[in-house]
Amino acid sequence: MLEDFLQFLGFIFLDIIEIMLTLKLFSFVSAIPLRLKNIFYLSLSMVLFQVVFWAFFPDHFILDVVMLAQFLFFALIALYYGKSIKAKFLMFYAFFPLVSISLVKRFIVFFVMPLFGMPYSVVKHNTLLIYSITCFSIFLIYRCIQVFHFDFSTWRQYFQSHRASKLLVFTNSSMALYYLCVQGIDVMSPSLSGLATTTARSIIVLFYFILFLTLLIHLERYVKQNSIEAIVQQKEYRELINYSQHLGLLYQDIQELRRLLTTVSSRLKIGIEQNDISIVRLTYEGILNAEKNNAKDDRLDLTCLDKLQVEAIRHIVLAKLIEAKNKKLKVEVSIPNCIATFFLEVVDFTKLLSFLLDNAIEMSLETKQPCLSIAFLDQNHKLVIVIQSSTKQGQDDSQSVFAIPALKKRDDWQFDLRNVTTILNRYDYLTISSQIHDGILTQLIEIAKPD
Repeated sequence: MLEDFLQFLGFIFLDIIEIMLTLKLFSFVSAIPLRLKNIFYLSLSMVLFQVVFWAFFPDHFILDVVMLAQFLFFALIALYYGKSIKAKFLMFYAFFPLVSISLVKRFIVFFVMPLFGMPYSVVKHNTLLIYSITCFSIFLIYRCIQVFHFDFSTWRQYFQSHRASKLLVFTNSSMALYYLCVQGIDVMSPSLSGLATTTARSIIVLFYFILFLTLLIHLERYVKQNSIEAIVQQKEYRELINYSQHLGLLYQDIQELRRLLTTVSSRLKIGIEQNDISIVRLTYEGILNAEKNNAKDDRLDLTCLDKLQVEAIRHIVLAKLIEAKNKKLKVEVSIPNCIATFFLEVVDFTKLLSFLLDNAIEMSLETKQPCLSIAFLDQNHKLVIVIQSSTKQGQDDSQSVFAIPALKKRDDWQFDLRNVTTILNRYDYLTISSQIHDGILTQLIEIAKPD
């Protein structure tokens, strides 16, 4: 009697651990914060419900009926703790932990354990082994989500199209249908042979395992694509703001110049009419002093950008230089000769140039004296674009910019890097190189002129 009671307490303890791990997975997937105390109390309440159910309906207390109760239990938890979240996302967050755990566990039981000489007929009678497989499944799912960078909490932000919403609803419905199919087989199991039940379950698990992975990958790909587009739009918006601010400064400079010209013209007119050379001399000296002050001014001189005769490229360079200037970088530009073509598609070259300039600005911001310089050199057989910026001390002189961890933290790094790789593969006469030496990051774009 005592042995049976201790075994009963052991099963209760294992149930609490299993539900706590499942709730922790639910919290991780949904980004709904659950304290450890709340997780424990919720797990305890679920186990108490199971004990009461077992006491009153012992003949119907089977593993799959318990799982169906957990299904409803998690739906209620999601609705209670995620009141501000739309129902379609709450249902996904509630169903995903249970369905994924069930799928992985059943896949292991039906397809992996027989490889070790333990068919389902043996495993189902080993309760401790079932608990072990369940806990292993939870840790495996948790690890896979981390390794493959699934971020289900961002789905609420980037699910905007009607098509994606319908796909999410279909995914939720398929998870519910999976559970109903599995439980339906359990209900009919007394009238079916053990082999027929096992075969049906195996087919359902294998089919839905493939379908579930396909749906998840498709949904995650859609979310990542939308998030990348949102990042790019924000980036373009910031560049547009910088460009607009610079236009405002140019307008102010033009207004000041007009006022200065009006004042100078009036004073020169007075000096000429009065035949007073001192007025002319004072006006001339005032202009010289103003020019000396302007020479000392640290404003960005962008007149040389007129030598870039491709308008789109000129604008992207202008936007990046303004961004650098707004971030307090010392900026230098050198374009000795006019450049009418870059021998690449304009869109490809602007993406490439924008990526390298972002790298330069990002690296320079970490230094005490941030600076950025860019030179466009039209040589005999090739175009060379040299981008240099300061870097913080301690960087490996031989280190490539593509291997610097600090840059990889940028939100759009992976997206931009894929674009650059695609562009490099498209043009065999295009090369990019980068190197850090003596605290200076040098990035080179070399474009061999086609014959």
